[in-house]
Amino acid sequence: MIPTWKIKPHIKGDTFNSRKITFPFDITNCLIEMQFRPYGEGSVFFNWTTENNTFEKISSTEIIMKSRILDQRIGNYVSDLQVTFLDGTVYTYFKANLQILQDVTQ
Repeated sequence: MIPTWKIKPHIKGDTFNSRKITFPFDITNCLIEMQFRPYGEGSVFFNWTTENNTFEKISSTEIIMKSRILDQRIGNYVSDLQVTFLDGTVYTYFKANLQILQDVTQ
């Protein structure tokens, strides 16, 4: 069974703080991406990826998931973190759930 990261709910417009992710294998030449889709939909709304440096490799086994403002539509999102190796093999490392809430103080 693939583990699921239940990310704490975030208020729309708040900062998602950076996170370090450590892998038990070498990721030197791998593409790493995490695509967030609204629950029940197929379209990607936002992502982190090594292609655009929102995931930054800091060693042969570690990346930083850079902080960003979560200014996406309110709702529940699903994702998974996938590692693509040079030979084309894709490995899903974990799944993730994220809820973006409306700021009730506005």
